[in-house]
Amino acid sequence: MPNRFPAEGLRVNCRFVDWTLLCCCHDTPTLVPNLLRSLMRAGSFRPSVLVVDTSRGTECRQELRELKIPFVSSPGTCHGEAVNLGLSRVQTPRVLLADSDVLFLQDVTPLRETFVRGDFTLMGERVGDAGGKSLYPRIVPWFCLLHRDRLTSRGISFFDAEKTLRSRGTGDRVYDIGSTLLEEAQTAGLSVREEKRLEGRYYRHYGGMSWRVQKFNPGQGDTDVDFGGTHPRRDYYDWGLRVRAEYAKDVRRLAGVNLRDWFG
Repeated sequence: MPNRFPAEGLRVNCRFVDWTLLCCCHDTPTLVPNLLRSLMRAGSFRPSVLVVDTSRGTECRQELRELKIPFVSSPGTCHGEAVNLGLSRVQTPRVLLADSDVLFLQDVTPLRETFVRGDFTLMGERVGDAGGKSLYPRIVPWFCLLHRDRLTSRGISFFDAEKTLRSRGTGDRVYDIGSTLLEEAQTAGLSVREEKRLEGRYYRHYGGMSWRVQKFNPGQGDTDVDFGGTHPRRDYYDWGLRVRAEYAKDVRRLAGVNLRDWFG
């Protein structure tokens, strides 16, 4: 049976052949190249790359093609399912998972060395409740390190939609992206390294730009912040514009970083 989700140009073209940078994005064609430019600027780490693009339009995929960035197209897929799809296609044992709305601030070599030296399966920042929701503890889904082979050999996914839906009906804590992963890794006795304050040291995360709506859509509900300045709620309107302005300011330092030096 032909693969439903071909990865265009998927290849190992790096010095660190045991690592893949996995990134999932939705309707944000400029964010992935900026993520990769920031990694180039931060240090010499050049992993394999795989992007899962869930956009219904073609703008993001066209930009990825032009830059020769390998990607899988899965229109309409939710974030957690996109990560699961990406992990099923990754060809290396270790994965650095980073959302496209992340910019690297410094070389991640110390993190990679800690992960390998400690023989960990999962490493990242652990958080609990967030965004007004009562959540089971999770490893933050926008930046973490995974030993993909150990997780998949035990049937552990990054996101379990059925568990999330069941828990939402209880009125208590719910499983969100990353909650299932942390719980099942711990239950299986896999080694987990919980870090503190990675954000602000190694990277900055720009508050949901990789997945929230770019223009307000009433069908998305009030929890979706847009970054086009169209939201009717003033706090969401102001937040979206502020984050967009901060992001635009910070990507200016990436001027002159040429991705063709990596993928060309």
